[in-house]
Amino acid sequence: MDSGDICTPPDILELATEVTNRKENQSINQNTSFSENVILAYLKDLSDKFKPSSMWAKYSMLKSTLNIYNNIDITKYSKVIAFLKRNSEGHKGKKSFTFTSGQLKMFLEDSPDILYLFEKVALIFGIMGACRRQEHPA
Repeated sequence: MDSGDICTPPDILELATEVTNRKENQSINQNTSFSENVILAYLKDLSDKFKPSSMWAKYSMLKSTLNIYNNIDITKYSKVIAFLKRNSEGHKGKKSFTFTSGQLKMFLEDSPDILYLFEKVALIFGIMGACRRQEHPA
C-alpha cells in the first residue's frame, strides 16, 4: 500500500485501482505496430477533424515521439508524406487581421482613458516589448 493510500477515501481508491488495471490491460492488448499503413490510417482518421496545417503539426509530433520512444523513423514512409501533400493541395491558410499603425495611433489618441486605460497600457507594452531599441519611435 502506498503512503498516499492511507489518506484516500476507499471508494476513490477502488476507482483509481480499477482505472489503473483497465489502462494496463489496454496497453497489453493495444496494437503496437507502427507500420506505414497503421500511421497512414491514423492520419486519415485525424484528417477528418483537422486542417492540413494542423495535420503537418500532428505528423511532426508523431514523428518525434516515435523516434524518441520507439526508435522508428517515419520520414521514410512515402505514402504518409504523399497523403499529407495531397491533403494540403488547394488549402489556403487564414491570414490574421492586424492593425495598421494609423489605427493604433487613432485608438491611443481618441479612445477615452476612463474606459480603455488598461487596453492602452497593454498595447504600449506589447508594441514596445516586441521592438528592438533601434525600432522604438522617438
